[in-house]
Amino acid sequence: MNKNTAYSFLLSAVFVIFSVSAYNVAKVDYNDPQLLIDLIDVNQANAETATSATTPKKGKSVEKLVKQCKTCHTFKENKKNKTGPNLFAIYMKKIAENDTFKYSKSFKNANIVWNDENLDSFLKKPNKFIPKTKMAFNGMKKPEERQKVIDYLKNLK
Repeated sequence: MNKNTAYSFLLSAVFVIFSVSAYNVAKVDYNDPQLLIDLIDVNQANAETATSATTPKKGKSVEKLVKQCKTCHTFKENKKNKTGPNLFAIYMKKIAENDTFKYSKSFKNANIVWNDENLDSFLKKPNKFIPKTKMAFNGMKKPEERQKVIDYLKNLK
């Protein structure tokens, strides 16, 4: 095969590719509402990808943080207690208010409310905040992770 024949094949292939592309573009119905929806979806997906690629990850996700809590706690209304009490709608409620759970004496005697400050202190070091608690959790070191869990608990209503 000589040079001219090779160039002819290459030029023919490029022509076929462009012709097929032009044909597909020409047969698009630009009045189709689904096309607009698809374009919006693609743009949103691209924006989310760009944002997640440029935004640094800050610690664990709330799902991952709460997953470790779910070993001993439930978070849905009217769900049974596990080793620990159900934590649905505890924010701004008095500690040890769940009548269906047997709390330690230290919890029962604590006359405090689950607000931001108390939740943060408890999540940081449970045994320091409420000595002799039965909770076998050492705590969360990172303030931003504790805040994610607190925000999660605030929204359980």
